[in-house]
Amino acid sequence: MKIYISLLFLIVCQFLNCQTINNGGVTNRHFGQGLIDDKFEITFELNEIIRPDYFDNCFIGQVRQYIGRYYYEPQGEYINIAGVIKPKNILTLENDTIILFELDANFNKIATIMGKLTLNSFKGVRVQTNNGQSLDITVTFEKNKFTELSVTSSKGVFSLPVNHENKFNQNTFEQIKVIESNDKISAVCKLSLTHCYQLNCRGTSCGDYNVCIRLYTLSNNSYSFKECFLQGYDLNYGGSRELVEEKININFYNAKVIQYDNGVESHYTITIDFNNLEDGIKELKR
Repeated sequence: MKIYISLLFLIVCQFLNCQTINNGGVTNRHFGQGLIDDKFEITFELNEIIRPDYFDNCFIGQVRQYIGRYYYEPQGEYINIAGVIKPKNILTLENDTIILFELDANFNKIATIMGKLTLNSFKGVRVQTNNGQSLDITVTFEKNKFTELSVTSSKGVFSLPVNHENKFNQNTFEQIKVIESNDKISAVCKLSLTHCYQLNCRGTSCGDYNVCIRLYTLSNNSYSFKECFLQGYDLNYGGSRELVEEKININFYNAKVIQYDNGVESHYTITIDFNNLEDGIKELKR
């Protein structure tokens, strides 16, 4: 078993390192805080590696593998985890059980973690290997880096277009406000899009992110959006912007940015009135 777990951990690490070359995979990255046994605070990171699965050159579904780590507050010493999903259906993997092996520095299995992963949370149980003790584990994600933007409302979860050159890179999406009416759904989202268009780029060493605010409108199975550039380098006009202040409350979104054009500074205020979304995104020069 120890050899099997060690090989699994090394194979998953290899997939994570080589996927930009070999398998065309995608990595969704989850980060958040949670509790074990409703009292032990933890910080939790999990990489969800998704790649196509083929049989005789035919696509038969997806393979999802997991590698990550967590630590107990306030110790800060990471514990490695790695595992796979146990699918009920090879083509529809939603709400299936994830099995994670908790490993020490020598790849000995400390515990098994089993649970369900959603866009916003992980919930399951942690079973200690040496004594079989079972404890609840819950994690709420505060950061998610996905290749697809999803918005959650009372009417369901909707996938929205990102309109980025490379859907396989690691972008960050933040759902700020969702307003529902009888005939449409409006969603205000903040997007951080990597500059680099290389496959599965994480934007950590080759150029950082462009940040924008978007107002999506979903109606009759169609969508539209308005957008305002907040920070980064806008290749459309050659200038750059810096986000210097951001305020969000139940009634509005407000941001202040500085725009730089060939050494000239301009100051703008960007506002979205949640009570009057028909006005869209207002950008005023100060």
